[in-house]
Formats: sequence, structure tokens, C-alpha cells
Amino acid sequence: MTKTCNHHFLVNQEKGEKHVFRKSKKYRTLCSVALGTMVTAVVAWGGTVAHADEVTTSVDTTIQRTENPATNLPEAQPNPVSEQTESLGSTGQSNGAIAITVPHDTVTQAVEEAKAEGVSTVEDSPMDLGNTSSASETNQQISKAEAEAQNQVEVINEVTETYKADKAAYEDEKVRIEQENKELTQAYEGANQTGKETNAWVDTKVNDLKSQYAYADVTVNEQVVSSGNGTSVLDYTNFGKAVETIQSTNEQALADYLTKKTKADDIVAKNQVIQKENEAGLAKAKADNEAIEERNRAGQAAVDAENRAGQAAVDQANQEKQQLVSNRAAEIEAITKRNQEKEAAARKENEAIDVYNAKEMERYQRDLAEISKGEEGYISEALAQALNLNNGEPQAQHGAITRNPDQIISTGDAMLGGYSRILDSTGFFVYDSFKTGETLSFNYQNLQHARFDGKKISRVTYDITNLVSPAGTDAVKLVVPNDPTEGFIAYRNDGNGDWRTDKMEFRVVAKYFLEDGSQVTFSKEKPGVFTHSSLNHNDIGLEYVKDSSGKFVPINGSTVQVTNEGLARSLGSNRASDLNLSEEWDTTSSRYAYKGAIVSTVTSGNTYTVTFGQGDMPQNVGLSYWFALNTLPVARTVTPYSPKPHVTVDLEPVPEPITVTPDVFIPKTFTPEKPVNFTPKPLEEVVQPSLPLTKVTLPVKPIPKELPTPPQVPTVHYHAYHLTTTPEIMKEVVNSDQANLHEKTVAKDSTVIYPLTVDALSSNRAQTTSLIFEDYLPAGYLFDKETTQKENGNYVLSFDETKNFVTLTAKENLLQEVNKDLTKVYQLTAPKLYGSVQNDGATYSNSYKLLLNKGTTNAYTVTSNIVTVRTPGDVETTTLITPDKNNENADGVLINDTVVALGTTNQYRLTWDLDQYKGDRSAKETIARGFFFVDDYPEEVLDVVENGTAVTTLDGQKVSGITVKIYASLNNAPKDLQDKLARAKIAPTGAFQVFMPDDNQVFYDQYVKTGTSLALLTKMTVKDSLYGQKKTYTNKAYQVDFGNGATRFSISA
Repeated sequence: MTKTCNHHFLVNQEKGEKHVFRKSKKYRTLCSVALGTMVTAVVAWGGTVAHADEVTTSVDTTIQRTENPATNLPEAQPNPVSEQTESLGSTGQSNGAIAITVPHDTVTQAVEEAKAEGVSTVEDSPMDLGNTSSASETNQQISKAEAEAQNQVEVINEVTETYKADKAAYEDEKVRIEQENKELTQAYEGANQTGKETNAWVDTKVNDLKSQYAYADVTVNEQVVSSGNGTSVLDYTNFGKAVETIQSTNEQALADYLTKKTKADDIVAKNQVIQKENEAGLAKAKADNEAIEERNRAGQAAVDAENRAGQAAVDQANQEKQQLVSNRAAEIEAITKRNQEKEAAARKENEAIDVYNAKEMERYQRDLAEISKGEEGYISEALAQALNLNNGEPQAQHGAITRNPDQIISTGDAMLGGYSRILDSTGFFVYDSFKTGETLSFNYQNLQHARFDGKKISRVTYDITNLVSPAGTDAVKLVVPNDPTEGFIAYRNDGNGDWRTDKMEFRVVAKYFLEDGSQVTFSKEKPGVFTHSSLNHNDIGLEYVKDSSGKFVPINGSTVQVTNEGLARSLGSNRASDLNLSEEWDTTSSRYAYKGAIVSTVTSGNTYTVTFGQGDMPQNVGLSYWFALNTLPVARTVTPYSPKPHVTVDLEPVPEPITVTPDVFIPKTFTPEKPVNFTPKPLEEVVQPSLPLTKVTLPVKPIPKELPTPPQVPTVHYHAYHLTTTPEIMKEVVNSDQANLHEKTVAKDSTVIYPLTVDALSSNRAQTTSLIFEDYLPAGYLFDKETTQKENGNYVLSFDETKNFVTLTAKENLLQEVNKDLTKVYQLTAPKLYGSVQNDGATYSNSYKLLLNKGTTNAYTVTSNIVTVRTPGDVETTTLITPDKNNENADGVLINDTVVALGTTNQYRLTWDLDQYKGDRSAKETIARGFFFVDDYPEEVLDVVENGTAVTTLDGQKVSGITVKIYASLNNAPKDLQDKLARAKIAPTGAFQVFMPDDNQVFYDQYVKTGTSLALLTKMTVKDSLYGQKKTYTNKAYQVDFGNGATRFSISA
């Protein structure tokens, strides 16, 4: 579906185009528009003279370039991410420290022995031994702590022994006095117990009598009994004997009282029985009568209430029954009327439907007869069409379902080019890398024109799958417009010219939804006919469709047929000129649009699936391709016959009439109970006895002798030790020969290695729980993830390409090795980061961060020193890489842009610019990529003068060891030279001349590393055979250093 514009020049046109717009399916008369600059070489000669013009080289404006005219890796160094800038700003800063265990077991043992003897121990704050930055410094501090710990042990042991002797003397004196006090206490306790027992006996008997007899008459007196001053065992013994006499008197008085009390209590008991009987009889009579009265009241009230409720219920029921009769009669009348009205309306509507169906059948048969004539331009089968996607939907809104686009652009964006003029869509999703095998899903809403069977389609979904990417790639760029009828655009590179092996294919699954939310389902009666038009077959590419979920139906006279491979494509070239047409067929307005079209009819299912394909053909051009999915008519279809069904009447059922019989209520009656009577019995008189009892005062408490004062508990102080370490780290930068590159210059694309060095870890350190290296690599440094992972097998590597951020996390086996013996010093092998510098004139500064024991109390973070390496061509520290070329005549006069005569000898002065490499530190592998100078001259105009070349330094000293060769074409050059030119992205046209050192290392040492630029002379004569022709010629030069190319703008004559 592409078309190229034809331009006619005096001579052949050089094809520099690599990106072409996909043309619109609506405006097919537009030619594809070039995105890049097309370089032409037009030669014009008149008589015996020629005129020289300056011709510029096309520049790719999609990247930011340096001022150096590089042919490969031309990009300027990107701006650093903010994190990399912050990392450089924090160099030398650290946070946290690693704890060191200082041995002090002898102090702990002395403290435990002191505690066992009762000595008070106080642990003071640990002695701060500070922080060390090396393993040797840590060992010195540990030795200092061990000497100080021995002094603590001696002081603690001396205090413990003194306190132990004082405690032994105290215990002997204490035992003697405690024995005497014990004997006095035992005498007191015996006397005190005797007094308490007597008093307790009195209290018990009083309580017993009062609890046994309600009106017991008992009197208690207290008698004072002497027990001395509390210092004599004998006084307590005499106290006990006096109390025993008093207790004997109390027991005799109690026996006399009990005899008298028994007689009185017998009378009281008899009276109590009689009294209780009287009280119970009176209470029962009262309660019985109250209950009888209450039952009589309640019984009467219940019967009255029941009678009232019964009568009311019967009245209400009779009223409701009568209302049911009335309601049913009115309902029967209303239903009968509504049913009659429905039947009349249905008869009238069905008469109108019969008239419509007859006319619709006449129309359908007429259309079928017309489309079945088989004339060219008509579909080869009579097809009905229920789907209408003929009109654009520029107002539609689309959304990404699977993943968000890389960017969203609008009409007029430079990426769209001519599409802004030929597409209706206003918004476009851009996916920079649509991978092979990936499926992207989209949702389209706010539709206005799309219809199915006359019903509005409100929503569409597309699932687009990249089945095949162009040869040598795994992705294409995808642009998705907001209008679903305009499909999508795919951008591809130039291919190998074989459409069967170099192609791209996209499967589209489309679903359509109506306003009620239901999904469109296709059927034989309501099919969908999709148009696949503008299927071109020319020397640019071959376009086709396949794997339709419907059936491909050819159009009479179309070049597109279904092959045995299942492809719907043109079997031969189908340009308008190839078909001998009087006008271009590849436009929507052309009467021959069917020549490159086929249709697909879908008669089942609720989706439409089809695969779009494009294969590359020999013409050397990369394109963008637009694939649309709609029903734009290139051949006629038939609207299906869809008769309207008769309406049926849904009549309401008519209920039966209701008949009722009234209810009658009969009331109840109540009979009351009679009251009861009671007479009480008389009581006998009672006389009560009295009882006197005696309690005693208790003995005075004993006064014991004072115990001796125990020795004062001594206190000893001790302390542990606090020591931390913060090992230092260092960042290095070396080339593949392990030479230091800090503040040095290397060639672009050189391998640059960053060793991450950590000082030895101290002995007695805390266990290492984690070991992490973090490095925000410089912008423009291409990280070699594969080599880095291979060379650092003890680490887990992660890499964030968007920030050039690499993390090395120690694996468990490395942590086990680090922690295997914490009492010994451990030297960590420095991990290394591998990559290459990618920009001319760039400065690469870098530091890294070490994180130990992250998330623990021993966490330690430190940022390393900064190392810097540069590439030449930054103007400030080195000059630009600027090869030069000028054209002089035999007299040394500059003849650029002048008219020259036939037979004139042009003396081309070439400058091999090397001064920017002075002091270079590139590795041997980089030097081995080679150095050479290329002169791409127009052999159709100029002849090279035999032995007409010379090489000198700029000050005129002759240079040896450089061989000059001429090759008729790139294909005639040695394979090694072809590879080097390809790596430098240099493609000479026709014959070219090469200046090449015999030994790259010698050339590097003599001229490159010393910054000695060279002057090259090559003589060429204008051909006499050009007489009578008008020619303009150009001559272009390149220098290749370390495998990197640089060019000069072309010289023309």
C-alpha cells in the first residue's frame, strides 16, 4: 500500500532515504514523503571547463550530536541523572559504623565472684575506644583494652577478700545474742499464749451463749495480772500460774448458768411454737382473701374484654368480605376493557408490518439480481452487509488496556509527517518498541457513525499482536490513531529484498459493542463484510492479508486472489501502468479501486480476526505502513432482508366473582369465689438467769538485746569497652591492560573498568549480614552486564538501564566466607564493573557507594572517591576531531568551488587530524581496531595520478610506514577492511583510496599518542573524455582512528 514519487534528473539519483510515510487509504493520490534529506550528485559540464559547488552531508536530526563529525557513535554525552550527580556530591561521606567485640572475660569473672560474696557491683558506661579506619588500628585498640581490663580485675578481687573476712566475725557475735533473745521470747510467748487462751475461752463462751440464747444475761470483767518488766523468764512463768486459777473460777460459773438457762428456755420454746402458729394462721387467712378478691376482679375483666374483642372481630370480618366482593367486580370490568383495546391495536400494527415486509422483499430481490450479473468491479458472490464502518470517527476516544504508550502525540507532530494531512485522527499513541509476540489491546469509545443492522455501535476493542518483525529485528515502532477505522501505522527498516523471509505480520482481533452493552454477533442473515483494499505489489514491497475469521471473496477483475498458501495478494506487479489503466487505481475515488482489493465476509461469531502482512522487495527503502480496518465500499453489497415479525397480544386473565356469608358472635359469663376466717391460741410467762465471767491483761512484750552492726557492703565499679570501625573504600578506573585511567584520555568505545576496592575488614568485627555495592554509572557509559556478572560470580547483579544504575549484592556463599572466622582480618576481593565510553568529547566522572549490614544496628554506608576519564574532542581539554580536505592546482592555489579545465591535475590536500589524542591511554585491544584514511573520489570524472601521493607531518617531515591502495569498489576491498568500514559506518561509493599504516601499534606510538597530525597529498586528473559534457563532481574524505570514523563535508568541482 505504498507509492513512490518519480523525480527526473540529468543523471542517476542517489537513494539516501530510509524512512517513508505510509500513504492514506482515503487520499491515495498522495506520494510517500521522505523524512530524511536526499543527497543527489548532479554533474554538469560545458565545453572544457567545470564549475565546483559545495555539497553538504545529510544530518540525522533525531539525536543530539557533538561538534565532532563522527560517522559512528555520533551522539553527544547525555545529561546525567540526578542520582548520579548526588552520588558525586556525597563523595567521602559516610554514615554508621561496624561494632568491634573487645574481649573482657577476666573482668566478668571477677564481677561474678564479687556478687557471690554479696559485694555491690555497678557497671559503668563502656570505655569509648573511638572508631578505627583500618584493621591494624583496630588491633592496637584491642591490646590497649586488654591491659586496662587486668587493672579492673585486681581492684575487684581485693575488695571481695576484705569484705569476706568482715562478714565472718560479725556472724559469730550475732549467733550468741540471738540465742539469749530466743529464750526470753519463748518464755513470753508461753505466758502470752496462756492469757490469750483464757480470754479466747471467755469470748467464745459469750458468743456461743448469745448465739444460742436470744436473751442471755452475761457480764465480762478484766483482771490485771503482773508479768514483770519484760526482761525476766521467771516473771513470765508466775504470770501463767495466776491465769490458770482465774480460768478454773470461770468454768464453774458457766456450769451453774447453763442448768438454770435450760429450764427457762423450755418455756420460751413452747411459747415460740404457739406464737408462730398464730402468726401463720392470720397471715394465711389474709393472703387467701386478697388472692380471692384479685382473682374475682381479673376474671370478670377478662370475660368482658374477650366479649368486646370477639364482637369487633366479627364486625370487621363481615365488612372486609363485602369489600372483596365489590373490588372483584370492578377488577373484572377493567381487565375486560383493557384486553379489548390491546386486541384492536395489535390488528392495526400487524397490517402495517405486512405492507413493510412485502416492500422490503421486493427491494432485496431487486438488489440481489443487480449484484449477481458478474460484471467486472462487482463482488464474485452476492453478499449481504449488516456492518457500516464507512465513515471516519475523528472524535473517538481511545485508551490503552495492556500497557501505556511511550508517548502521546497530536496532529502536526514531526513524527507523523504527511499523515497529519491525510488522517482524520487527532491523537496518536506511540510505542517505540512493539516486540515480537507482544499483544497490545485498545478500547475506542464516543463513536458517532458506526452501525450494525441499523443499530449504533458505541464501543470497539482491538487486540493487535506482533506475529513477525522484519528480519534481523525483534520489534517495530507502532503508532495507533484514536479513530478505530484508521487502524494503526508500523515503522520498519529497509530489508533484504526477499518478501518471504523479511516481512512483518500483525494479527488484529476486533470486537464491536452496541449501546445496550451487547456484543455484535455475525450471522448468515446479518453478516459483516470487511474491505481489504490498496494491496500493492511492486518493487518496494508486497502487501497481503490472511487468516481471516471470515471467508475471503474475490472481486471480479481484481488482481488480488487467495493463493494456495492462504494469502490474499496480487500474484504479480499491479501498478496502474502494469495493468494498462488510464488512471491510478490506488485511491478511494478511483473507479478501478477494486483492482487491488478483496473482501472478507463474516457469518458467525462475535469477533473479526485477520492478519495484515508486508514483505520487503528489492528496492532499497525503509517505510512506514498504515493498516486500516473498515468497510469502505470498493464493491457493492446488499442490505439483508430483515422482515419485521407480527406483534402478539398478551391478554390479562379475568378472575371469577366472589360470594360471602356474614358471621354471628355469642358472649361468655363469670362466677366469683367466697372469703375465709382464723382464731389465735394464748402464751406462758418466762424468768431468765445471769452469768459473770473474768478476762486477764496480757503480759508485757519482751525487750531483747541489740544485735551487732553488720559490716557495710562495699561497692565496686567496672566497665566494658566500646569500639567501632569504618573501613575505607577506593574507586579505581583502568583499561583492559589494567593501566590507570584517572584523569586520562582514551578513545571513544574503549573498554573502561571500575575496580571497587574495600580495605581489610577488622578482626572481632560484628557479623556481616549484607554487602552491597551501588554505582550510578556516568551518562554515556555503556554497561557490559554480561561480562560484569561473569567476572563477579559471588554477587547478584541488578541493573536499571534508565538510570545507568548497577547494584552488586553479595550472595550467601560470600557472606559465609566473610563471617567464617570473625576473629581474623578479612580482605575482600574487589569486584569490577565493565563497560565502554560511547561519546566524543565527553567526561566520565564516577564514584560508588558501599552498604554494609543494611537495616541493622551495625549498618555502615560510605561513598568512595571520584575517578574521571575523558574522550577526545571536547574543545576545552582537547581539540575537535576534524579531518580536512582542500583542492589546489599545480601552483598551490585553492580551487574549491571554481571552474577547472579538462586535463587539470587536482592536488587534494588531506589533513589526518591527530592532535586531540596526545597523551592517550587507550588499551592494546582498542589500538588493534586500526587507523586509516579514506578518500572517496568520483572515478567517473577523475583519474588518480600514479605515484601521486605523499604523507608528511604538518611541519613537512616525511612519514614512512603508510601504504596507499586504491579499490574499484567496496566489494573489491579485503574482508578485514570491509568490516572496519562497516563498524565505522562508512560506505564509499564506487572507487576509493585508502592510506593505512603498516603497523597500528607503531603508528599509535609515533603519531597518535604524541598528537602529531599528518598531511596527505593525492593527485587526480580531470578526464579528457568528458569533452562536451556538463558535470559536477564531489570528493569526500574520512579518517578512522581506533575503529571510529570522522568525515569532512564533500569538496565539489
